Amino acid sequence: MNNRKCEALAQIARVISEEECSKAGIFRPQLVLDDVPPAIRRLLPHAEILGVGDDRVRGKIFDLVSHEYASCVRREIAECPDLGSWYHDSEGPDRRNVPEVAAIGWMLIGLNVIVERKT
Repeated sequence: MNNRKCEALAQIARVISEEECSKAGIFRPQLVLDDVPPAIRRLLPHAEILGVGDDRVRGKIFDLVSHEYASCVRREIAECPDLGSWYHDSEGPDRRNVPEVAAIGWMLIGLNVIVERKT
């Protein structure tokens, strides 16, 4: 699937995410690019769509977004080889509730993606 198709699917998914969060009265944090390494920043727009809200809202978002969009995101994740190390290093007690780490983590869980720490 080409980038234009993935961008169009992401726009649709963002509307779905915004609507579901709005219905539930959930604040959607703006994720900060500077808080993640440059190689991982490309995932933040997807994390803002798929990694926000409570469990019920995220479940609804995943039910409503297309499988094609989820495939696009999985491909983006596969192109971030340092994601596993960054994520695992960022999961310490002092970083767990940082919005960027939390949103990426919930996105990975929702997509059923396991990232390994590079050794």
